[in-house]
Amino acid sequence: MAGPIARFIDHAVLLVLLTLIPLRAVAGETHTFETPRLLRGLASFGPSPTTTFAIAAIIVACAGWVFASGAWRGRRLRTTGLEAGGLMLLVASIIAFARAGQKHLALIGAADFLTIVLYAITLRQLLTSRWHLRLGLAVVMATAGMLVAKACYQKWVEWPATIKYYEEHRAELLGTATPANDARSPGALPATQRATALSDDASEQRREGLIHDYEARLRSGAMTGYFAHPNILGSCMAMLTLCCGGIAFTRWRSGRRGAMVAPTLLAFSCAGVLIGSQSKGAGAACIASALFFLPGMVRSIRPDLISPRITKPLSRTFARRMVIAGWILAAVGASSLFAMLRAEPGLLGLSMRYRAMYWEGAKAMVDDVGVWGIGPDNFGRHFTRYKPVACPEEVDDPHNWLIKSFVEYGWLGAAGLLALLIGGSLKLATVPSPSQEEGWGEGDPRAARTQSVVLNLAVVLALFALAWCILIAGAPSDFTIVMLALGLAPFALFFVAGAIERADTTSFDESDMPLLAAGLGAGLVAFLAHAFIDLALFTPGAATMFFAVAAIALAAREPRQFNLRGHNHEVRVLFRQIVKSLAVAAATTALVAIMGLRTTAMYFYGEHTPSISRTPGNSGSHDFGFWKTIDLNPLDGTAVEERLDLLSANIASTADTDYVLKLANVLKRRDPFNAAVWHHRMAAYSARFAMTGDVADLRQAVAMQQKSVEAYPTSPLRWLALGDLLERLAEQTRDPADRRAAAEALQRAVDLDGQRIYVSKPNRLSAELVQAIRARVERLR
Repeated sequence: MAGPIARFIDHAVLLVLLTLIPLRAVAGETHTFETPRLLRGLASFGPSPTTTFAIAAIIVACAGWVFASGAWRGRRLRTTGLEAGGLMLLVASIIAFARAGQKHLALIGAADFLTIVLYAITLRQLLTSRWHLRLGLAVVMATAGMLVAKACYQKWVEWPATIKYYEEHRAELLGTATPANDARSPGALPATQRATALSDDASEQRREGLIHDYEARLRSGAMTGYFAHPNILGSCMAMLTLCCGGIAFTRWRSGRRGAMVAPTLLAFSCAGVLIGSQSKGAGAACIASALFFLPGMVRSIRPDLISPRITKPLSRTFARRMVIAGWILAAVGASSLFAMLRAEPGLLGLSMRYRAMYWEGAKAMVDDVGVWGIGPDNFGRHFTRYKPVACPEEVDDPHNWLIKSFVEYGWLGAAGLLALLIGGSLKLATVPSPSQEEGWGEGDPRAARTQSVVLNLAVVLALFALAWCILIAGAPSDFTIVMLALGLAPFALFFVAGAIERADTTSFDESDMPLLAAGLGAGLVAFLAHAFIDLALFTPGAATMFFAVAAIALAAREPRQFNLRGHNHEVRVLFRQIVKSLAVAAATTALVAIMGLRTTAMYFYGEHTPSISRTPGNSGSHDFGFWKTIDLNPLDGTAVEERLDLLSANIASTADTDYVLKLANVLKRRDPFNAAVWHHRMAAYSARFAMTGDVADLRQAVAMQQKSVEAYPTSPLRWLALGDLLERLAEQTRDPADRRAAAEALQRAVDLDGQRIYVSKPNRLSAELVQAIRARVERLR
């Protein structure tokens, strides 16, 4: 292939990869179809698992081009230190996927994180000049400005308007049960044909608790930006505060005072948003990381503080020694944290006490299922079985990247993640040898067009806007305009402000590079430190930003223009092997993406009527749409579960119960650790008993509810539902053993609720309900 064409494609691929930084920051990706299922009634637009699969396919395609063209042109591989850990994670993901219960979550979770690692390695290959560094830094600063603008808009416009609207329309928004399910409505099913022992989610107690939690979060006013949780924004702001501060310090040291205005403004703005996110852990991580890197910054300003006799050897080993010392301190700190929380869980406040409970449940999980992993993103499917009774939340993530990798990917995955992070940090601290020949960079006249700030901004902005429009396709026009303006305007402003340094040059001084890398490294350390007690590292938008900054920092360690050509035969052979592997991976990813696109299309554009036909054999559009969705994605159980949710509450005949049990078997095969299986089986047998009076069906309902209790043994409401069924069974059989079992189940519900001391009052059993349960227990005994 001709040189100019290859270089043009290289630059286009670089712009595509850089566009993913702001795109994934605003996309709000989700790995599960349960989220679009919940929001379908509100909006027919937004991200879905298809978004993640499509982005993964784009990354693999870009990597395929970069490594294939490198092999053809004999270009040497720029190592990042991430390769060994990435391979270990790949092997661990395959093993964990085979062991996973929910295969869809395992597949998308592994594909997402592995392609993000591949993204960093690929981006590093394309950062071949100082101009590319400026371009990458401009995108990072522009993304920071965009996040700051969104957070401020959210704090002073969105939250007040939302609270005002909610307070004015609270009764209308909350309402009551829908007429189709209201027992008092003319179209409701007879009471004798309604399922007994309603699930937790259907209980009024649960509903009131959810309303309380929503209102508390709304009143808190914590900034979340485009992310789902304030702590994720906090992790990003801790990183971006130090990164922008490092860029400003680098420009100040080189005398570019005007060019330091934009990064300085961003650093202070990000620090303000960090405070607004109300994430104390992120703030502490930011301060600790800044203090850790402070000696290096002081040394850069006053090198005379160190004896000249040791200055030269120290300059070669200082960064590596700092990294080694940092990892030793991290190990000691993590061990001390675990020891303190084990000895006194409340020592560091309620937030850390809750995390200690998550980690306690994770330890019990590993002890039970083994050390080879339960599958990526499958933590939530198992956690309720091991959740401490006092733990207030049913989480899907242990809020610790090391524990998450160990539980979900197994010991090999945890070792791979550590190898990846340690390898990357050591590579960042290594002073490379100077290249022997110049590459295509700023001095080449053929690069003049690609160095235009306006042109690059136009391309990145166009790609970003196009992808964002696709994500929110179907949204109201005013919403689309506000969202695009709120994101694209600050992005363009800070891109230009951050990219233009001096009119007479587009290059960095050689002395700038270590300082720049150190500033970016400080941000990476702050991100990792906070993610150790939170969930940002496995969140697509935050993780992409983290690894993009890592790739830019690694590129900044090169001492001069890069050697684009190598003559090592073994390297060429390795490239060809990588190309073959990537070709297979690209084909696989494309197939998965196509499957995801078809599934999402059915979810969003399939006709789903608000009521269902009570005749299982009906092949109307609603039933047809569900079955098409069920058949399109054999790994996912969301469509099956949604169909069951609608059917279980409206069973009208024994044929309906057979249909529900059939669907429950499908859900069991696809999602074996989903406790909803037992609830729907219980509902079917309970409804059949209401229609036939056969005690055998009631015994089956009791058995299914016992399985549901085993899946969540610390839930008072599940024990209460079991007690209801056992009490009803005792009325039919007159067996004292059944009466005792019912009394024990009801008493267990009361006891467990009394131990949930950290659960908010609306989420606990009311005093009146507890008194009524105790009266039933006395009567049964």
